[in-house]
Amino acid sequence: MKKLMTLCIVLTAVAFLAAPAFAEVQNVKVSGDIKVMGIARDNFDLDDDVGYSNDDQQTWYQSITRVQIDADLTDNVSTCVRLLNERDWDAETNASTDTDLDLANITLKEMFLAPLTVIIGRQELRYGNALVVGNVSQNTQNFANAITGENYSARNAFDAIRAILDYDPLVVEVFTAKIDETYTAIDDQDIYGIDLAYVLDNDATVGAYVVLSKDHDNGATAKEIYTVGARGAMAVNDALDISGEIAVQTGDYSATRDQSATAVDLAATYALDATWEPVIGLGYSHRSGEQAGASVGDYEAWLPLYEDQTKGIIADFLFDGVGGGVNSNCRIINANVTVQPMQDLTASVDYYKFILDKELAASAHPGGNTSATMVINDDLGEELDIALSYDYTEDVQLGLTAAWFDPGKAFDGGNDDGATEVVGSIAVAF
Repeated sequence: MKKLMTLCIVLTAVAFLAAPAFAEVQNVKVSGDIKVMGIARDNFDLDDDVGYSNDDQQTWYQSITRVQIDADLTDNVSTCVRLLNERDWDAETNASTDTDLDLANITLKEMFLAPLTVIIGRQELRYGNALVVGNVSQNTQNFANAITGENYSARNAFDAIRAILDYDPLVVEVFTAKIDETYTAIDDQDIYGIDLAYVLDNDATVGAYVVLSKDHDNGATAKEIYTVGARGAMAVNDALDISGEIAVQTGDYSATRDQSATAVDLAATYALDATWEPVIGLGYSHRSGEQAGASVGDYEAWLPLYEDQTKGIIADFLFDGVGGGVNSNCRIINANVTVQPMQDLTASVDYYKFILDKELAASAHPGGNTSATMVINDDLGEELDIALSYDYTEDVQLGLTAAWFDPGKAFDGGNDDGATEVVGSIAVAF
């Protein structure tokens, strides 16, 4: 009997030691959202020739579904996991029907000292107006988008480690993110950065940052780009808000050329005391460009890196900023107005004028858009975007957007016809 009792005690102890250890969960929250979009595009090759072979009208539905689980554990520890599916309707492939890991991170608050919070894992990074860091997939091909309207993708998280020091009113963030991993130092791509934000007493904030983008490509295309910037925003009075950001890029563009580029964003909004609560805004953006044919000396075209800005729905899609377009080598003038004609309904109108900073060579393809060729002129075009948003309930939002892009004189006669897009959407959050 004693031997049997001893054996039971030993087995019980072994079972306790072998059992997995689970953290004590204080609170679990499940949330998510579903967005369904109907999209109609016409003439995105900027060529309106009659004929079936040249008819580029596209119409389709796509949906984006996310489910997020947040868990608060003991001792200032929390976790976040979000799953994502993006697909065109009736596209039954492995890429379109699988579920991807969108967020997966651990948050440690008051780590070693009270002001310090550390977040480790896949997370969203966004600084200022997302001029430099905001979307990991905006200008890279790291993720294979399963949807045709990839510019509407909800995927923008980085695999990153971030340390946040909150010395209110000063917040300092230090971060690093892995963009491309090859398990050797030859072809890895990483970013490192520090961001400072300070809240002033007079409804104003200022900030500064340094971001290093390091591409370890083993060859003449290796890059080491430093982006240094400053930003500020201020509520001048109850009606007028102004903001601005300026950044410069230096470093090694390649083994033989240095980087020397600049970017500027300026904006102002004014709220009128009138029916429909109109708010008017003006904006100006500048991204330096490279002289056509230049192959020596400093490389002067702004590198968009991981920006998350949309300046014209169609133009931003057509001209992705590689070699030209609206995210590099461009000056953009924006005028907009937002009104509320009735309760729960918001309407906005945006006008954009795009002017190339440096004229492209004849027959060039702006932003990698190989369907559009150029003549030597700096007039890239203009765009008008109109959007309606209706809060059907506090959880459901209906949307309708229409956009028109009119090519400028920089396009040749074979592709200088206008492009249009209409998007209807319904989104629910839970």
